[in-house]
Amino acid sequence: MADDDSVWKEILDAYLEEFLRFFFPHVYRDIDWSHKPIFLDKELQAILRGAPKGRQYVDKLVKVRLRTGEKAWILIHVEIEGRAGPRFPRRLLSYNESIYRRYGEEVVSLVVFTHAGARFRVKPYVFERWGNRKLFQFTAVRISSYRGRERELERSRNPFALLVLAHLKRQEAGKNPERQLSVKKELVRLLYERGYKRGDIMHLLKFLDWLVRLPPEVEDRFEDWVSDLERRKAMPYVTSFERIGMRRGQRVGRAEGLEKAIGAVLRSRFGRRGLQLLS
Repeated sequence: MADDDSVWKEILDAYLEEFLRFFFPHVYRDIDWSHKPIFLDKELQAILRGAPKGRQYVDKLVKVRLRTGEKAWILIHVEIEGRAGPRFPRRLLSYNESIYRRYGEEVVSLVVFTHAGARFRVKPYVFERWGNRKLFQFTAVRISSYRGRERELERSRNPFALLVLAHLKRQEAGKNPERQLSVKKELVRLLYERGYKRGDIMHLLKFLDWLVRLPPEVEDRFEDWVSDLERRKAMPYVTSFERIGMRRGQRVGRAEGLEKAIGAVLRSRFGRRGLQLLS
């Protein structure tokens, strides 16, 4: 199963234009998309090495060309948990300042909070003392702010409308496996009805697999349902067999890896007799 960091990074790599058009349309309109954006992930990793960073954050640094002909740098920050504490604005400012010190380029920070509640308020960083004042105000959106707009999201062909809808419905389903299964079926049905290309469907299915994680026995029922859906819709490609094989291979790999790890511990502590405990 993909981790929180990698699945969002892959989606941003594949759909940066759609991401900005959906969440930050005023930014999208200023960019000259005839020039391919340049992702600076390695440079960003070097800059932020050693910086305070939890595992639930995703950062992307992108250089784009504006319609005016200027170049602009965008720092995209996705907070997976979306419960940014009081230190978050200061941390984001430190990222922004680090990039400026390294390259001498002004950076625009854009933030998406995925699980922030309706009462969550985005606050800027403000420092004031003895007549000195520093203000850092960044642009942010909350996925929870789209609640109540589900019909609009269902009609949109932007892939991020589907991903936002997935977040909202996943939260509504809670920890009930049957409700989660129902939600996942609904989302996949919408995905297939939109007529995306094969590569797009694989990207988005991977995201949905990560977001809506079902128990193994329920996941098997879901896979059977997907296979039947593809047959009924006469899909020109087969996705479910690839996904089933990959997932079951991952399960076997995890089980074999666990057995090897246990065997190593038993062997180190009890010698050959310890390995007999596994048989």
